Amino acid sequence: MPKAQTITETKVYVACPNCGEAAGRIDHLFDGKAHSTRWNCDECGWDYNLSVHGPDDVQTSVAETYRRKTYDLLVIPPRAEPVYLVVNGTLFDCKIGEEKDEDGKQFYYDEHTCPTNWVDRIEAFCHDGDVDPHGVAQFVRSVPVPEYEGDCNDDNQKFKTLFPELRVPADEPWDATWPPDPPEVTVNGVLQPPIFYPGDPRLTKKDE
Repeated sequence: MPKAQTITETKVYVACPNCGEAAGRIDHLFDGKAHSTRWNCDECGWDYNLSVHGPDDVQTSVAETYRRKTYDLLVIPPRAEPVYLVVNGTLFDCKIGEEKDEDGKQFYYDEHTCPTNWVDRIEAFCHDGDVDPHGVAQFVRSVPVPEYEGDCNDDNQKFKTLFPELRVPADEPWDATWPPDPPEVTVNGVLQPPIFYPGDPRLTKKDE
């Protein structure tokens, strides 16, 4: 094989003033102008104030607000016409000029995989001749993600506790023993907001 050409890219991120993780890419702001804004850290959820005047002149401060994640319950009501989904898929080992069969796709979608494995690859919802039908899924209600999810890997228990609409008569009586009480987490002596998900990095972050 011929020697490969390599590409090196340099990207500059600002560290979150609360948790210290890379919070946002800022090199696109090095344009000779002053920029002042408020961003949110994907790692810890805190909002922070950002001021950029150049590569060597960047300031941040922790804001008083943070992002709280929610679970939003949607429903696709029964309809006379079916709802079709166009999903971005893949065929492997293709060759120019040769047709490739469906390569087990029916088994993959009908039996093998969970819907959550392909829902983020949906290209279009199609209903009654409309390839972008607004309102095909309707909002039911929203609940905050529990402060602490513990080690629960049972989505059946978790979501049926949060959304009684998902239960069926066979589920009664319901034992709502989840979620557990959250631990208190502090960073630099400051009590942190609710934990967003199991394995949240703040659980292992030590006070400095």
